[in-house]
Amino acid sequence: MKGRIDARVIVSYVLSFVLSLVILCGAALVAVEIGFFNQNSFISLVGRDYYGAVHEELVKSIRAYTIPTGIDVAVVEDVFSIEDVMSDLNGCMYSMFEGSEYTPDLTRMDDKLKSNMKASFEGLELENQDAVMDAFVEDVNSIYVAGIKMPVLKYIVSAKTVYNRYLAPALILLLGVASVISTVLVMLYHRRYKGLRYVAYSFLAAAVMCFCVPFAILVSGVYKNLLFTPTHFYNLMISYIRNGMVAFIGVAAFLAVFAVLLALFIGSMAKRRAR
Repeated sequence: MKGRIDARVIVSYVLSFVLSLVILCGAALVAVEIGFFNQNSFISLVGRDYYGAVHEELVKSIRAYTIPTGIDVAVVEDVFSIEDVMSDLNGCMYSMFEGSEYTPDLTRMDDKLKSNMKASFEGLELENQDAVMDAFVEDVNSIYVAGIKMPVLKYIVSAKTVYNRYLAPALILLLGVASVISTVLVMLYHRRYKGLRYVAYSFLAAAVMCFCVPFAILVSGVYKNLLFTPTHFYNLMISYIRNGMVAFIGVAAFLAVFAVLLALFIGSMAKRRAR
């Protein structure tokens, strides 16, 4: 009898360990979706400092392009505002997440550029003045459109597309495996709450494993040593990584709370049984 009990306990611990790994895998999948592939979460990380830096880079790039052309740099001053950049950058990000192409409305900027150029060319006799203005405006538009795009988001969205394709089937499979193991653990014992203890252990162990590595990464700050340039992009990516780690910790907290609630439920079952 004693040997049978020992064997049952050993089997319970083994199954509990396997269950904790299954739960950990499911928790990690959910945390990645929440922390790294959430559209609203990513866009919320793009603050006014980022918009301001992109605006400043665009102004510098357009000025640098204008100088060799011989056109007065004054014609490109204040042709677009930081609010324009913010609106177009947001539109570009939302479109990329939705899998569509964003085309900014540059009519106002084009009109202002042409107006500034006409004023700059006043009194000068230039051949093909309209063609020169059209070519210049087209080139400035190209610089602007390229500047509001976020190349890294293209890779994030591509990864999200592939990830989401397999997320639901993987979670369903893990849920099935977890259900089977949990049922076996409960059925191993005549007093069902004894089997539920091992399920609670599994959730608690998964919570600890889900918490430890992200917490260590956050505390050590090792992710801050990654090389991203320029500065505003570095700050964005560091915030993005930090956000992902926090999502793991949040999921770990949920697992821990569930384990505690399950333990309280088991305790109440044991008390009712004792009566």
